[in-house]
Amino acid sequence: MSELLLTAQRDRPLTGLCVLVTRPLQQAQQLIHSLQAQGASTLHQPCIDIKACFNESQAALLAAIDNYDYVIFISKNAVEYGFALFKQTAHRLTSPVLAAIGQASSKALAQHTDKSIISPENGFDSEALLDCAEFSAQQIRAKKILIIRGGQGRPHLQDVLEQRQATVDCLDVYQRLPADRVLSNNDFQRLDVLTVSSQHGLENLLSMLDINTRTAILDKILITPSLRCSQKARELGFKHIETADNATDDAMLDCIIRITTEQQKSIQRDVKS
Repeated sequence: MSELLLTAQRDRPLTGLCVLVTRPLQQAQQLIHSLQAQGASTLHQPCIDIKACFNESQAALLAAIDNYDYVIFISKNAVEYGFALFKQTAHRLTSPVLAAIGQASSKALAQHTDKSIISPENGFDSEALLDCAEFSAQQIRAKKILIIRGGQGRPHLQDVLEQRQATVDCLDVYQRLPADRVLSNNDFQRLDVLTVSSQHGLENLLSMLDINTRTAILDKILITPSLRCSQKARELGFKHIETADNATDDAMLDCIIRITTEQQKSIQRDVKS
């Protein structure tokens, strides 16, 4: 390996790597830019389209929103689409205690309110929020809770809160739809690494591929945001799976840099030996 290439890889450790980004169009650019800044080439194939949704049957939930004790935002999308709906309908969150799952959601929520926000210090899923003292069975028994979410999400949070004897309603402010395929079979063949943000996105990705392309990408390195998603990937046939610390852009980028650096070191050791 030339000294010039070694220097390039030290300065931009993803040089020569082709990475697939599968985030929705509205959320992909920061990760794409970060990967390119580290030397990677990128391809973008959204797996999910995010669309606002609301129907008149949910209007009563909005009208009574200040009667809830807690309002929980399930994701960053829930924050953005939720507050867009509040603005459109002139509703305000003045009385409820606010909570968000994960630091990204909490930061997004802080852009819209001066109220204090309950959010887990560690973890970014329903289980982490349920571990917070504020959501113990003793604290939320007989409380009214509104979960602001997208359709087709996991029911786990609602189920556990109801088991702890809270009254729980859900307000769907966005929906996840399968995205259209934009990449060719040849594009998928070029890939070294695939990134996904959820099980739903992973399943959508595979569903849009023909059998030959699907078989080929099962041999690529796959980066997932959670152990649960990694387990699903194994069930679907992926052979080389790495789990990032969480679904944030920084965590996904750090995971790719780590495994790439480890591979380069391994190759250099093999060459020397």
